Amino acid sequence: MKIIGLKEIKEAPGDWSEVFDYRIDLDELKEQVSKYQHFEKFIVIGNGGSITSFESYYRALWPKKEFFILSSMEPRLIKEVREKFEKDKTLIIVISKSGFNLGPIEILLGFLDYPAILVITNKHAGALREIAEKRGYPIIEHPEIGGRFSGATATAIVPAILAGFNSEEILSGIYAGYQRKDEAYTFATELLNLETSGTEEIFLPIYNYYLMGSLNLIVQLMHESVCKNGKGQTFYGAFSPVAQHHTNQRFFGG
Repeated sequence: MKIIGLKEIKEAPGDWSEVFDYRIDLDELKEQVSKYQHFEKFIVIGNGGSITSFESYYRALWPKKEFFILSSMEPRLIKEVREKFEKDKTLIIVISKSGFNLGPIEILLGFLDYPAILVITNKHAGALREIAEKRGYPIIEHPEIGGRFSGATATAIVPAILAGFNSEEILSGIYAGYQRKDEAYTFATELLNLETSGTEEIFLPIYNYYLMGSLNLIVQLMHESVCKNGKGQTFYGAFSPVAQHHTNQRFFGG
């Protein structure tokens, strides 16, 4: 069994400058979003990394307005959401990096009679951009950064502003985290050495209701970044202490 050291991890190839160096123009974004502050309710439409960062913010913090994060095109669910979120009080926020993902498009079709804005990248024409142009939906651009790494971009910050969260503090915390690279390298080293020694599963029992919103983000970050092509661990999670009666005992007791 080969034990990997911190030096080897630090020297591994990879350029993350597009994520670590990016800084949003928060004043400009607030100006763009200010015209939608009068809405009382919001429906955020998206899939995967487009919504997982905001989902973690929304669950952990205290929203001042009502939101629903919608990633399913189930007709019954769309019907129930429409009944609860009146069109004269609700803004649809569609988030998609490429603008080609069929999921958000299909969901949006169930809300074409609602006011909407789109948050998409500027490099893609995409079906969503065509829909926006034909229907007159405003577009807010976000950078060409992978969804699961976009917690400090318009993807997550637009709905965060509208939810009444302190976006300055959110961004400050993220930027402070960027400086703690040594801890990240150490964590990566531990995971790699666990994998080398045969540990293929990581179980995350979360004991705080308000942190459960981060579970999807954690799982996606790992599975789509370093746990691919037969490498890395499989990450699981469950809300505790109730998980102690089922999944905890399965992992730790057989």
